[in-house]
Amino acid sequence: MNSAEMSAFQKVSTDLPKINGYQKACILLSEIGAKDQNLSQKILDLVKLTPKQVRQMSRAYKTLGVFSLKNKKVIQRESLVLQEAIDYGVSKGIFVPEYRAKSDSGTKEIKEMVNKNPDSIAKLIGTWLDE
Repeated sequence: MNSAEMSAFQKVSTDLPKINGYQKACILLSEIGAKDQNLSQKILDLVKLTPKQVRQMSRAYKTLGVFSLKNKKVIQRESLVLQEAIDYGVSKGIFVPEYRAKSDSGTKEIKEMVNKNPDSIAKLIGTWLDE
């Protein structure tokens, strides 16, 4: 990566608000459940949240605010979370790296991962909750 690319990367990184693992989990579950709430519920059942974690997830969801296609930072933040989940899926062999670019948002890939290996996605969310 040359210095101009590194500078651009740092700018994007610092312009985005830092989010915690609970917020990442909320974003991922929202994407998974956008059209099929059964998928996100399936993952939640596998994660086996404690009552305290349920309260923290609820608070995290509220802090994210309303999704808006007009807010570029929100879109970037959510795209980064989806990309992190996709990278995790690639690293675990859930799907091959060439498949990553087939969808603009990554939602299709995430749903495929959930259907193919829900335990792995639940582990990823569990890891985020431990951040």
